[in-house]
This record gives sequence, structure tokens and C-alpha cells, in this order.
Amino acid sequence: MSSMFRVTHDTKHADLPEILALSRTKNPTGFELLYARYYRLLFSTAYMVLRQESDAMDAVQNAALRLYTMDESLFPSDHELTWLHMVVKNEALMVLRKKKPEFRG
Repeated sequence: MSSMFRVTHDTKHADLPEILALSRTKNPTGFELLYARYYRLLFSTAYMVLRQESDAMDAVQNAALRLYTMDESLFPSDHELTWLHMVVKNEALMVLRKKKPEFRG
């Protein structure tokens, strides 16, 4: 883990709702935990849509940035993992849209 972010004993065993609660307040530890614990799972979601490793990595990073800049009122109060998958899936679809050439008739 980055030396910039310190995982404390209190947060070491945090579950997803607790991690999102930290992230909602822009706490760097929350984002570090979210990335460390859920990156592989979120990457696989993006990869299923994009079928290209570099694009899937970009989608997960874009999702992380979206979460960081998102208004805290938009974070879920339940079904957190489903919501997180949807954020990543939407970012993956955005990557696809950017790559798809515009149809000009």
C-alpha cells in the first residue's frame, strides 16, 4: 500500500458499507481500502464488458475518479456492491462509446 495512506487497526477489518462511508467523506483511507479490496472484482466487471485489459483498467480508474468526485448524497445506503458494479459497468460502457466511431449518414 502507498505510504501516503495508512490503514489503521480500526479500518483493517472494515466491510464495504464502512469503506464507502469513509469514501463518501473523501477520506483517502476509504479509497485505498476500496481499491485494495475490490479492484480485482471491479476489474473483472469491466473486462466482461470491454474484453481488453488496458481498457478495463482505465474503466476501473475512471470509476474510482468518479467516486472521488461524486456528491456524497449519491452514495447508496444499501446494496453497495451492486451499486459499485453499476458504477464500473457504466464507466466501461463510456469507454466503449468513446472508441466507437460516430455514424455519419
